[in-house]
Amino acid sequence: MVLKFWSIRENFMEEKSVLNMNVEDKIVDDAMDAVSDKMVPVTAFFGKMLGIISKETFWSIIKVDLLHRNLVANTANLYMNYQNNLVLRESQYTLDSINTQISELKKIIMEQADIEKRENFARDMIFNMNKFSRKLSESKDNVYIALESRILLSVIKANEISTSTFSQISDKEYFDSTLEGLQKMSACISDEESKCLEGFLTAYEIASELIEKVSGLENVKVLNGPETLKTAGKKNVPEILQIEPELHEEIESPSPNLSRYSNILRNYISDVNELDSLFEKFFSAKKEYELNTIESGFTSLIIDAMEKEKKYADFTNATDECLKAINLYLDEHPEIQTHYSKLSYDENKKECKTIDCNALMTDCQEKLKRENEKLDEYYQKEKKLIELKKEAVSAENASKTKKKGFWFFGKK
Repeated sequence: MVLKFWSIRENFMEEKSVLNMNVEDKIVDDAMDAVSDKMVPVTAFFGKMLGIISKETFWSIIKVDLLHRNLVANTANLYMNYQNNLVLRESQYTLDSINTQISELKKIIMEQADIEKRENFARDMIFNMNKFSRKLSESKDNVYIALESRILLSVIKANEISTSTFSQISDKEYFDSTLEGLQKMSACISDEESKCLEGFLTAYEIASELIEKVSGLENVKVLNGPETLKTAGKKNVPEILQIEPELHEEIESPSPNLSRYSNILRNYISDVNELDSLFEKFFSAKKEYELNTIESGFTSLIIDAMEKEKKYADFTNATDECLKAINLYLDEHPEIQTHYSKLSYDENKKECKTIDCNALMTDCQEKLKRENEKLDEYYQKEKKLIELKKEAVSAENASKTKKKGFWFFGKK
């Protein structure tokens, strides 16, 4: 189920447009270049939360994956998934103040404001972060503490704040003290808990996207679907059908000779006496093509309905499994729900479109019958015209022969 879920998520991600990176996303892009495979932590997270793998197996996965990860990747993933939820939201811990100061700091940087003004804003922001971290330390959930701390650290790095930002020694020391405290709190959980947190953050983002995707999918229910469906692929237009306009002109023309305008027709015959046999070949190709077009059209409707039904089922199943794991994790760490609420969606609100394959096939047979009748009428009509033309040509040729013979004997 985890592998299937990941495959569905990858297909979905290919449909998303590529967004332009902003200043805050630079740290995420740099870290993701080094760490691109999230399959291990997500697999471990789902496996543990859903009881698919044992704790020992989970820990083995984590230890192997830890060899390929580092703190920069964790910080980038945390920042990417959470920056708009913490920094840009109100919080009882003065996050509103931090949000305002970050916006002002960005504006100052873009406007190339003087160093002193930038330093003042940076000083105020670090002060509020320090204040927030003291409140944060009162929490009893180390996972929540680590999460919030890593977000603040990522904000500091994304805005390129360091000791060189400050000119006063006391400010430099204050910044170092705040930074050290945040780093200590960000590392207050075990490697196992850290990997599980990373898997949760990734899974939460995926689940949000899946819910949005499911809401845009058509909910189709196929009734009486065939176990095996013979694919009647639509055929290309036969080349011989291009003679149809010229063929009709010649059939209806009383002339015993081919018209000088029948350029395409001359690729098939050289004399009007060959019209009969050519029409038989033409009609056979036309009938096969017309009937195939109808049959393939109905087959395509059934195939499309079955594919939509499967796609909707795959996405809803993957979404259900994802939400189950996420909400279990949030139950274990309720403080995280301050910024990551439980996810859900109501599948019953989605109108279900029912496709009855038996009804479609009945319609198909009726349409094929009408088309057969129409083609038979067309065939009979054209054959009569061909017979009349053959008679007219024979009569004209006989008349010419008679005239030539009378002149010859008369002259003698």
